[in-house]
Amino acid sequence: MKTRFASTLLLATALTASIGTAFAQSAGQLNNAVGFQFRPPNDGIPGNTTGGASRNPDFCRIQQSPTQAGNLTLLAPEAFVGHTLAESPELFIRADQTSVKQVFVSFQNLQGETLYQGFQSLTENTGLTRIELPADMTQLELDKAYRLSVVPVCQATLRPDDPVLTGYIRRVSLPQDAIPTETVSSLDMASYYAASGIWYDTLALLQAELSEEPADPSLQSAWEAVLSSGRLP
Repeated sequence: MKTRFASTLLLATALTASIGTAFAQSAGQLNNAVGFQFRPPNDGIPGNTTGGASRNPDFCRIQQSPTQAGNLTLLAPEAFVGHTLAESPELFIRADQTSVKQVFVSFQNLQGETLYQGFQSLTENTGLTRIELPADMTQLELDKAYRLSVVPVCQATLRPDDPVLTGYIRRVSLPQDAIPTETVSSLDMASYYAASGIWYDTLALLQAELSEEPADPSLQSAWEAVLSSGRLP
């Protein structure tokens, strides 16, 4: 009897410990999701960035905001200049069942000098398309702001009344001794970038992780938190 009781007690203890571990892991995931916050930089948008919205009934030309038109969203914050640590940052357009097949991309500094302009096809009518900047484009200078303009081509050719989606980018630096080592997880690194106000690098890290684990709730929550901070849906 004592042996049976001891065995039962040992099994119950092990089961309780197992449940406790699983609960702690779930709670940790939840805390990571809830605790992920983007801290916007104190870097206001220069001037009026709203594109020339048309009264044409064609839905493609109806501009909802500086970054949205024709079921396309330029993933750039509307409330502040997006920061990056990269000399050539990753930039994205999000499509939601759009009829647009092609966009015109222009990248300029605030003095009006064009670093790049050209057409780019959307990879799909729903989902993310990476904006492909040429490898030989002049690299972004530290502490300098740039304007990214994306024009949905609503008909066969580019027209003056096509909407203009606009975002701003500034390359910044962080103290090297403050940046986490490469051994930390991508989500932890993204959390660090988010707390430091590094918009584009945060999105790039999260996008890479979501492409591998699209159903991960912590990644989804973090992605939504960053978009919300920039007033994007």
